[in-house]
Amino acid sequence: MNYQITQLNKHDYAEAIDFMNMVFSMDSEPHSFPDLLPVLYKPTEELMKCHHVIRIDGRIKALLGIYPSEMMIGDESIKFAQIGGVCTHPYSREQKLMTSLMNFAVDKIKNDGYDLAGLGGNRERYKHFGFERCGTKICFEINKNNFKHNLIVKEDLVFELVEKPDPEIIKKLYGLYKKQPLHINRSDDKFFDICKTWSHQLHIARKDGMIVGYVVPSGSKAVSELVAVSDRFRIAIMHEFFKDSVELDLNMTEKEFIAILGNIAENRWISESGNWNIIDHEKVLTALMNLKNRFYKLDHGSAVFEIENTGTFKITVSESEISCKKVDLKSKNCFNREEFMRISLGPLQPGMIKELPEDLLILDKWFPLPLSISSQDKA
Repeated sequence: MNYQITQLNKHDYAEAIDFMNMVFSMDSEPHSFPDLLPVLYKPTEELMKCHHVIRIDGRIKALLGIYPSEMMIGDESIKFAQIGGVCTHPYSREQKLMTSLMNFAVDKIKNDGYDLAGLGGNRERYKHFGFERCGTKICFEINKNNFKHNLIVKEDLVFELVEKPDPEIIKKLYGLYKKQPLHINRSDDKFFDICKTWSHQLHIARKDGMIVGYVVPSGSKAVSELVAVSDRFRIAIMHEFFKDSVELDLNMTEKEFIAILGNIAENRWISESGNWNIIDHEKVLTALMNLKNRFYKLDHGSAVFEIENTGTFKITVSESEISCKKVDLKSKNCFNREEFMRISLGPLQPGMIKELPEDLLILDKWFPLPLSISSQDKA
């Protein structure tokens, strides 16, 4: 059955928040979305128009948000949308309201010209709408013995909890954040709220009064976000803020820091980074391959393959060009969309996902690509 889907405005704020809090609180622990995600839930026209609902008899029965942002992959600007706040009234879950809303959201993301989409949640639920659990992040666990026996130098850092942000300090922290090879553009005015996402808190690290970085912890033993002026100070923040043990994950482009932590950490593993849906394969793959090539030189060569219901593509890596282009060619090699996202984005090597024909073995040299974002940027 088709239902009318309507866009919210600032006057719908209280009703929408009450509905979301009720649904999520019934499913798990009590929720307050304005506290959990202050950057997304405020009674403004800009934020509320991101939300779309189905009403029955005048009352909201299902809701989701489409949150726009700009992802910087190296120097390339990627139009990125996240879907979040996905919820249906418990008594309406047999009516396929969320199926209607998700189909609407995916169509809207494509029609609005987004290059890439992401969301959190159950893989099996969202793969029906073109999303796949993939992407790659490198994870580490470091304990007090690792810090002790690797002779980590104590910097005597002073940590300062930020409760009322100073604009000049926020500008400096954001400047450090933007140096990451892959990041979401946040803007100065949203940076602090993003650091407060998921009820987290922002802590500045100072050395001799000078700001050398910041950390957003997730609980007492995990990093949600950690940025510093150098790897030396990142290690020091991990050691002196968390003391006994800490877990964190990194984008694979952080090659030098990965090597440092690999020599120290008790445990190391590779994990998927989220549920992703590549809309513009040419733009996203070209950007990610060029970024990976800055840190891990890609073998020269080319590959032609088809992605089901999407088109045929040719990837070229040479001295003068790294690109993915749609071509008017036939290919005997065909992947379905979700399969290709796992092949290109990982975390497994392509040859572990599917037996590759000889003319596509080079995919094992190029992939997986470095797609992951900070937990603080996830909707």
